[in-house]
Amino acid sequence: MLSAERQEQILEILKEHRRASVDFLSKNLYASAATVRRDLAHMEEMKMLRRVRGGAERIDGINRDTPLLVRANKNRDLKEKIAALALRFTQGKRTMFLDSSSTVTVLAERMAAFRNITAICSGMETLRVLNERSSAELICCGGNVMNNSSIVGAGALHTIESYHADGCFFSCCGLSLPFGTTEALAENAAVKKAMCRNADLRVLLCDSTKFGRNFFCRSCGFSEIDIIVTDREPDEDFRTNCGCKVVYA
Repeated sequence: MLSAERQEQILEILKEHRRASVDFLSKNLYASAATVRRDLAHMEEMKMLRRVRGGAERIDGINRDTPLLVRANKNRDLKEKIAALALRFTQGKRTMFLDSSSTVTVLAERMAAFRNITAICSGMETLRVLNERSSAELICCGGNVMNNSSIVGAGALHTIESYHADGCFFSCCGLSLPFGTTEALAENAAVKKAMCRNADLRVLLCDSTKFGRNFFCRSCGFSEIDIIVTDREPDEDFRTNCGCKVVYA
């Protein structure tokens, strides 16, 4: 795992737990304690967190934007490939759920010419992109804003449950055969699961760096996903056993 990916996960864990020990981070990130300590030292220098005895804690009001900035710029080329492939599955869809992932935001950038569509969005950046570049009717999931990027909580779930959509386009933190899609935070997992439950077509946008990775919170099993769009061909074991249509660049 790249250091930027570990640091993103560390920030997500601190968002949920506020404080975490090196031992806890090491086990959840599948990294050595020495590696985690190096990451924490670098992140403290960047004022992304505060180191405490045996671990680290979040700095409220300072680090909340960092995960969004990290995600937006990470693997941008892969997200562009995936968005180009996924665009075909938006054709003919009049209503769609769009999650808060940076990959779905890249897809939204390609939807500027779309007319007569309604998008129910849980992402602040996706809402901004569609509002500025398209004529889509936008519905914001009413709820709590988390990390300046995702709209979550009871209000968001109530909004989602109030609608049925032709399609759902979402991403994940990790994807593996044993567990399906997983997230670092339970709030994000709940929103994505609700979107999939209320859509006819469920399309997962997942770059190849996320395959084989597991996070703390399960969101969707493969029975809840119709199509997986990725940037390269997965291995034969995955293609044979996932039970989904897989489209790749």
